[in-house]
Amino acid sequence: HLIRDAVILVFPPKLKQRAKEVYTNIENKVGGYVIAQALSMSTVAIITAVGLMLLKVEYALLLGLIAGILDIIPIAGPTIAVLLGVLCASPQGLLIAVLTVVVYLTAQWISNNFIRPLVFGKFLDLHPLIIIFAFLIAAQFLGVWGVILSPAIAALLLTLFDELYLKTVNKTKEKEEETEK
Repeated sequence: HLIRDAVILVFPPKLKQRAKEVYTNIENKVGGYVIAQALSMSTVAIITAVGLMLLKVEYALLLGLIAGILDIIPIAGPTIAVLLGVLCASPQGLLIAVLTVVVYLTAQWISNNFIRPLVFGKFLDLHPLIIIFAFLIAAQFLGVWGVILSPAIAALLLTLFDELYLKTVNKTKEKEEETEK
């Protein structure tokens, strides 16, 4: 509340209520991002842990948890997780080590192609294609941190566009239509 109040103090009295509304919308989107990220990471953790348990790999639950936590770091996180999994599975033979890699790849594939776009879209109120587009742009221009934060950045930009431009344009059109009548 301290930050919100400090931001709203910057605005003139006429705009304070509007600033509070915009800030609340942005706050809700960022909160949705955190929830969506946690769900995505949990999905990777559960799929990985269950897959490794089925293969009877030692420390399957811990490896699943590590995979989920490292999922927040694009490319490097899943790579480190799969290396740890292969290290734990290698005493059981080459076949189990290869199947361990398949488990990790499957968890990532399901998360990246189904869970992330749907969950991020739902919690951020964005279409899944916008989320995918945001990931691609962020990967190209902003690096690792951009990919991690790309859904939140997309939600922020679209909320600002909606609040500051579209609603203003629509209000102007409504006023013009009323004066014509």
